[in-house]
Amino acid sequence: MIAKFAKPLALVLTISILTVSCTKKELDNGPIAPKSALEMAQQEPDLSLFVEAASLSNVEYYMNPGATYTLFAPSDSSFTRFLSNLGLSSVSELKSHWGNEYFNLFIRYHILEGKIRTENLADGYVVTFAELQDGDRLHSYMARNGSTISINGDVKVNSSNIVGSGGVIHKISGVLTPLTIEGLTKVNPSFSKLSEVIKYTRPRMDSVLVSRDNGYHTLLAPTDAAFNLFLNYYGYTDLTTLFGLITKDQMADALRYHILKGKVRAEDFQNAEYKTLLTGASLKITKDTSGTIIITDDKGVALIKIISTNIIGINGAIHTIDKVLEFQ
Repeated sequence: MIAKFAKPLALVLTISILTVSCTKKELDNGPIAPKSALEMAQQEPDLSLFVEAASLSNVEYYMNPGATYTLFAPSDSSFTRFLSNLGLSSVSELKSHWGNEYFNLFIRYHILEGKIRTENLADGYVVTFAELQDGDRLHSYMARNGSTISINGDVKVNSSNIVGSGGVIHKISGVLTPLTIEGLTKVNPSFSKLSEVIKYTRPRMDSVLVSRDNGYHTLLAPTDAAFNLFLNYYGYTDLTTLFGLITKDQMADALRYHILKGKVRAEDFQNAEYKTLLTGASLKITKDTSGTIIITDDKGVALIKIISTNIIGINGAIHTIDKVLEFQ
């Protein structure tokens, strides 16, 4: 009878010993590595407010299990300063202040898909994890100056490349908020002259380019190179000279001529006339066989090309163009 139960008992004892042994081995090697980028952030004591905000936004619901993500995570000190500037004292107050939809966008705006180390970041717009209701993803702007990485102009990466299986964390000096059309032009040095024009036309254009409460718009944005061509052609030394010759209302009209009502993605452009915000003025859009988008302005110039597309802000889209649009 004893022999009958000896082998099963020995097997049970062996499994128990192996289980204890494995558990002890795991403990000896330290805690199990976190699996997701947010679990990684939970291990960083100075990111507690960002982790709390991420939890309140339920951002993990939108993140694919097993996928990697890059977090640009504000330190607790920068998050506290941000709340204080808004007259708030907690993350939960911030959520109530903004409402669920914008709060969720705000958190996701700090996240990129994939595992991106700082050495792989270059100057330019990047697509964030913040998704609008129509499926468009919001952009932020990265700039490199030597080893210094800046986001949206003035937020710096202070501590970089905290890498784990779930992604990578970069600790940043400030809180990121989704940018408007105006904001996206302001942080890009290639749009410095356009930003001057927008600033000069205030407050006439603020409701269109700055506010997110007046619907979507599409900005056809001339680069600095495009403005230089325009200024040189007419013999102006700089924009200040031009501003001295025309009124703010005239400059605002010129800017309105570069703006379409509604958000029009590049792939949605048809061979058609598109009304601008300048009353009675429109632009002719055509696509050639290669898919290049050509704009014909009111003066009949048909060599204006859209050279980069679908830069998405909280209140619309930007397409970069290689010439300044002119109307009669």
